[in-house]
Amino acid sequence: MEDLRPARAKGLFSLRQKLKKTPKPAAVKPSARTPEPVVGNNVLSSLKGYRPAAAHIALGVFALLALTHPWLVLGLTLLFLLILVGVFLIVGYDGFWQGAIKLGRWYANRRPARAAILHARLDSFAVRWDAILDRFPEGTVDGLYLPDFGEIATADARHAQAVERRLNGLHGNGA
Repeated sequence: MEDLRPARAKGLFSLRQKLKKTPKPAAVKPSARTPEPVVGNNVLSSLKGYRPAAAHIALGVFALLALTHPWLVLGLTLLFLLILVGVFLIVGYDGFWQGAIKLGRWYANRRPARAAILHARLDSFAVRWDAILDRFPEGTVDGLYLPDFGEIATADARHAQAVERRLNGLHGNGA
């Protein structure tokens, strides 16, 4: 079936079509000194062909929100921090970090490569944070040190192995 829309209107509805790039002739090579002239049509077509990623859209929306409603952004940030402190106070130091480790394991099982990068960044942050806290007098900032996640994970693994041995022993005895 033939498209009966005028050519001008057809261009408005075909924004999603990818632009075809024509190869440059081999004989004409632009030098580094003379830039290629920009034709108004090329700029317009490249703007029409731009499709922002979801991250770009989210960042743009956040920037607009921060510019138009700064108190809302500040209020939501403070609300998030208060909820985080509330969870920390309710479940306690050990429970909070056990939950963080469970969340980290879930993420590592889901995306191992990205989790390794995140783990390296968190480890780097922990080393820098400990270096800052080491400048204070002994005993004044003990509650601000980050836990040793490797030690906690090792203790959890030992506990899981012990539980597995006990369950296997019960199963083997017929009890």
